[in-house]
Amino acid sequence: MHEKDLLIIKVESDNQALCSSKERLRCADERLKSEISTREKSEKIISELTFQLNEKDEHLLLLDKVKSEVDSHCVKISNLESHNMHLQTILLQSEQCCRQLNADASSLHLKISDLERIVSFVNEKLQGICSIIDSRASLVENPTLFTNLSRELGFETLECNVITEPLKVSIERTLEKVLEQIQEKKEIEQQLEISHGLLNSIKSSLHDYMVKLELSNDHVIQLQIELKDVSEKLNVRSYEETMHAEKSDRVSSKNASLEYELQLATSENKDIAQKSVGFESIVDELERMKHSLTDCMHEKDNLVFSVQSANQISTQMENDNFLLKEKLKSLNNELKTGRDLRDKLDHTISELQIQLNEKSEQMLSFDVQKLEISSLSLQISELNSEKSRLQNLLLQSEELQKKANDENSSFCLQVSKLEKEISSLKENLDHELHLERTVREDLESRLSDLILQSNEGSVQMAQFYEQKSELLQQKQYVLDLESEKKNLDIVVSDLESELKGKDEQILYFAKQNVELDNARNRISDLEAETSELQRFLFQAQELQIKLNGDNSFLHNHVSDLETQLLALHEYVLTENIKTVFITSQSEEQNLQEIVEQVRLRKLILDLEDDVDNLSFSRSELDVIVLVLRSMLDEQKKQILLKEEEYSVELVNLQEE
Repeated sequence: MHEKDLLIIKVESDNQALCSSKERLRCADERLKSEISTREKSEKIISELTFQLNEKDEHLLLLDKVKSEVDSHCVKISNLESHNMHLQTILLQSEQCCRQLNADASSLHLKISDLERIVSFVNEKLQGICSIIDSRASLVENPTLFTNLSRELGFETLECNVITEPLKVSIERTLEKVLEQIQEKKEIEQQLEISHGLLNSIKSSLHDYMVKLELSNDHVIQLQIELKDVSEKLNVRSYEETMHAEKSDRVSSKNASLEYELQLATSENKDIAQKSVGFESIVDELERMKHSLTDCMHEKDNLVFSVQSANQISTQMENDNFLLKEKLKSLNNELKTGRDLRDKLDHTISELQIQLNEKSEQMLSFDVQKLEISSLSLQISELNSEKSRLQNLLLQSEELQKKANDENSSFCLQVSKLEKEISSLKENLDHELHLERTVREDLESRLSDLILQSNEGSVQMAQFYEQKSELLQQKQYVLDLESEKKNLDIVVSDLESELKGKDEQILYFAKQNVELDNARNRISDLEAETSELQRFLFQAQELQIKLNGDNSFLHNHVSDLETQLLALHEYVLTENIKTVFITSQSEEQNLQEIVEQVRLRKLILDLEDDVDNLSFSRSELDVIVLVLRSMLDEQKKQILLKEEEYSVELVNLQEE
């Protein structure tokens, strides 16, 4: 009886140990399942991250294309700047031409004033001649001829006055235009001062961007240090997992020992059954001990019931052991798969870190490209404003040139009129000299007649002497007229030389008009190129908007995943806490490790987001800095080429 009680107690203790081992195995199963689910989720997250990285690679390719297009546009912009410089040189030449025109107008004004003085002097002399001729008309047979000459001379003086008045008006107009050009020049200088202020503001903003870059680099270095710490903690976690695997092996060995004890218990149960059969045969012989037998029978019944229950429990335990073996096998397989997954995860994490470093560099280059695109958009807007300003200046210069050409044509017409008038004056003077010569010949013939008639009286001799003195005066007057005629011939030759100079200036203006037509064609080409640049910039802006939308979508998706992970981690924490309180206090360390893992995973996710953002901004800034440096190098080269061209042009001009 005592042996049976002991066996029953052993069986019950074994059953309790098996139940506790079952519960522990269930807890281990739940932990493994939770870890497997977390690993599956981490694999999903890694697959999503790889997909996002592939999408980012595609976006990077698109951004590389945009970069190439931006480089081509930078070349076009440099060409535009060269064309703008050429247009500025043309404007300077036009200003010089306007200055020359103003100087020519002032010289013409002086010459016209000299001509007016000469004409007034000639008119005074002609009036004196007319008065003398009118006074002596009584002595000549044809007195009306001199009156007609005087009238013609008076009419010609009126025509000279009519010609000089529009010249004065045109000179005043040119002076007003010169004043307007001076005012426009002042406005242009004010605009240049404003543009210098904008350049200073842009430089300050670039300095701020560089400071932000340095701060972001420091932050990235800190993040790399934190990632190293996280990787070390992951290595510690892998060591703990190996320890857990060893514990599971120990549990499997304990299960094997329990199975051996169950087999011993079943053999003992068989022996007890045989003994019970022996007791049934002994009951017939021991009639004396009926009371004891009855008690034994009751005990026997109880023992049989307990044995049956023990057999049932043993069968159940065998089934449970079989299931536990299968579960242990599956758990070992899952542990192996988990180790493989952990190795894969470590490998993928290392690859992702390498890719993150590469992406950080690329994103810094793209940040630089963004800054360069913004600076290029500002430069294009400034170029457009300068282009509009230059177009206005070109239109104004064209209008001024048209007006100057009109004024030159009017000057040419006026000069031609003056030449005609001078030729008419020459003809009139020649005609007058011819008349004077005829009159002189007539007078000389009359003097000969008077000399013959001098003997007729002293009164006639006195008259003759008076007439002779008058004739001498007239001869002197004729000599004066001939000297004045020579002076007028000199003036006419000077005017003809000036006309030749004006013709050369007209040819020079015609050449400038041809150059202006070429400049207009270039401006039309520049407008087409600027339209293409605007179209490409619009495409680049659309790509940036798409990238921003994709980034926002990815951030939202990552935030959703983070919330899901937090919920799962909280659930796992609650389950682990329950299992820890049920099993033992020895597993509190595992719970703390799980909590640390959850916290570390949160830190890893946050750090990865920060690294992505910082790497993206840093890569963009690097790209923008590179593009700005290339643009500066190209502009320096263009400036050197332009300086060489200007030096060659200056040498040619000095030689000419």
